[in-house]
Amino acid sequence: MELPEVLFTHLYRCEPGWSMGRRAHPDCQEMFFVLEGRGSFTLEGTRYDAEAGDVFLIGPGQVHCAEADPSDPYVYYSLHYSGGPTSLGGRYPSKVRVEDLSEVRDVIYKMEAEKARRRMGCKEMMGAYLLQLLTLVARAVHREDTSSPLERRHRWVAERIKEYLQDHMYERITLAEVAEQVSLSPHYCCLIFRKVTGYTIFQYLNLIRVERAKALFRHSHLNVTEVAQELGYKNVYYFSRVFKKVTGVPPSRFVGDDRKIV
Repeated sequence: MELPEVLFTHLYRCEPGWSMGRRAHPDCQEMFFVLEGRGSFTLEGTRYDAEAGDVFLIGPGQVHCAEADPSDPYVYYSLHYSGGPTSLGGRYPSKVRVEDLSEVRDVIYKMEAEKARRRMGCKEMMGAYLLQLLTLVARAVHREDTSSPLERRHRWVAERIKEYLQDHMYERITLAEVAEQVSLSPHYCCLIFRKVTGYTIFQYLNLIRVERAKALFRHSHLNVTEVAQELGYKNVYYFSRVFKKVTGVPPSRFVGDDRKIV
């Protein structure tokens, strides 16, 4: 089987206000992975919301542009390629949702390390990593195509809950309020969310609050106490425990040492 060829890759952490003007690539395909943050992506005149876990599939000659959220700008990985196995062919949707983003991240970081080293067989190794990414995307498409109505309903519930948590992360959120958004009992709401995402509702809330905190540390001059207050934490020590549990380091160390790391 002939490996697809990687033509260009770009891993980029956007600044607030970042945007990418309209463009098209006539001789290659592109995958645009959103790894962190939020924003929008427009493809052939259709505007899509973009958040971590979304992948946009751009065909040759398709016009596209992008814009990062001003308060939570995204980290993206753009990959241009040509060729590929026919078994992954077919008409893919423009936007695909990848549930296990850690698996995608792992392959991307390996690709970037391989590109930086430029050792013998680099081209073939990059093609092999690209094949892994194409396979992960193909599996995501297949999962969406073959899921039952109940599974699609559960995914809709989980996405609606995520949207509510994103929109209200600065406020005090109760389980009853979340359940009301999807017209379910709190207990059933929790079961569905954990089944779809692997997290409890409040674990996920802590994750997005910590990601927002990281963005504030990188793009503002707020200190740890001010960021905790901005995110609705009345106790800065509790915020620090949550931050360390999610990232592995306390916020004071992140601000001092790790805020520039993608």
